[in-house]
Amino acid sequence: MNFFGRLIEPFFLKSAEQGAATQVYCALQAPSYTSGKYFQDCNEAPYESEDITEKLNNETFTKRFMEISENLIRGALDRVPK
Repeated sequence: MNFFGRLIEPFFLKSAEQGAATQVYCALQAPSYTSGKYFQDCNEAPYESEDITEKLNNETFTKRFMEISENLIRGALDRVPK
């Protein structure tokens, strides 16, 4: 399974640089009028879900989303060689 994962990874997953590109673009280069909009691959994109606004305004959902995100980031940082 590990071999298979490494074999298909370049075709389906982004590198760290590719994954960070949109956030860096939004922080440094996106025009100010795009504030609050959704971006994907350094381009403004429509929401893919009709109920995204409802989820974003749901405090329980957003707190859980942040907890999961923080845990994923901690786990990734724990695997970085020191």
